[in-house]
Amino acid sequence: MKDKYSEQFPDEQSIVKAVKRGDPKVFSHLFDAYYKDLVMYASSFCGSQAICEDIVQDLFADLYVRHSRFDPHCTVKAYLLTTVRNACLDVLRHRKVCTNHADYMLKFGLK
Repeated sequence: MKDKYSEQFPDEQSIVKAVKRGDPKVFSHLFDAYYKDLVMYASSFCGSQAICEDIVQDLFADLYVRHSRFDPHCTVKAYLLTTVRNACLDVLRHRKVCTNHADYMLKFGLK
């Protein structure tokens, strides 16, 4: 995907190095390049637009905070997709726990 950062980050290796050193431009590049696709991907799991946007925003915030430990064993895109999928699965697991708890409370008449 061509954007204003494509010349500065021409390949995967330059992106990984820039993330590891905390270059703010690479975070803008990644956000611009992948945000919409990641939100759409998250919506295939969660459904709620707001939750999907929160998941993707949290991903980028966490990547920014923990940039020095960034070491993908695959492409950056695959890393982002995997991270979004895992966060969505966490949300679904949490929903199930909440539903089970609510069912338990109703079954035993607890408030």
